[in-house]
Amino acid sequence: MTSDPSTQRNVENLRGLMKARGLDAYIVPSADPHQTEYAHAHWRCRAWLTGFTGSAGTAVVLKDAAGLWTDGRYFIQAEQELAGSGVDLFKDRMEGVPRMIDWTLEHVPAGGTVGVDGRLVSSAGAKEWERKLAKKNIRLVLEFDLISPIWEDRPPLPKAPASLWPVEFAGRSAADKLAEIRAAMEEKGADAYLLSSLYDIAWLFNIRGDDTPRCPILTAHALVEAERATLFTAVEKISDEIRASLAAEGVSIAAYETISTALKSLPATGSRYLCRARVSAGARRDVACEVIEGNDLTDLPK
Repeated sequence: MTSDPSTQRNVENLRGLMKARGLDAYIVPSADPHQTEYAHAHWRCRAWLTGFTGSAGTAVVLKDAAGLWTDGRYFIQAEQELAGSGVDLFKDRMEGVPRMIDWTLEHVPAGGTVGVDGRLVSSAGAKEWERKLAKKNIRLVLEFDLISPIWEDRPPLPKAPASLWPVEFAGRSAADKLAEIRAAMEEKGADAYLLSSLYDIAWLFNIRGDDTPRCPILTAHALVEAERATLFTAVEKISDEIRASLAAEGVSIAAYETISTALKSLPATGSRYLCRARVSAGARRDVACEVIEGNDLTDLPK
């Protein structure tokens, strides 16, 4: 089996944008802005770029080489789908196989620049990459989305309507759950909590969606404050009935794309809490005050 010839074209188009922006390497993760492994087709940038369609993997493109790291579930599939593509397979965590960031460090010159779409890597992941790249004074830049300009037939974001999960099945109202989360925030010394995990948002607000195959989750961010909570999602997915129901529990709706502006607009004083493994590095960068990081406050009650 050989790869689709479009893979080589995709990689070369990416290299053209890398050169224009002075990048020595570009990392393409599998995740969406919520670090979801089984993401909607719109966010499967790595699959589109390399032709490898497994759910997990990270691609790195250099000026004259490219690699794909994936786990043992996908070694056979990746070998077949990458054949003839010019993208080398690295069997992650196998003996003698370098980790993705170590290989990147080895092949990027000292003082170089590595790019990644900051929405698609977790805060914790980006910090680990930065720590390793600093050994050669290599800079990691988060602001470059280089896939959107070259992915001409990219699937649109999902538009399926949301639905409420009845409290008789959920067991507790969203208002009750929010009260528990606010108590946890107070214990942590945080006056706002940024939540990006789609599974935890579904639990906290008793809401469901149809944005990901076989996963009843709604694409959204949430910001919980002492006196209010805001759900950032595509507003056309929220019916008047759902909007009214959430409003009765102290939850307002805002457009999905306004989360960055909302974070930047928070007072410079105070502390914000977020999950380092679920909140993206891009969203973390938008919080311009003290940040407390840990596991999601919803983990245990969920």
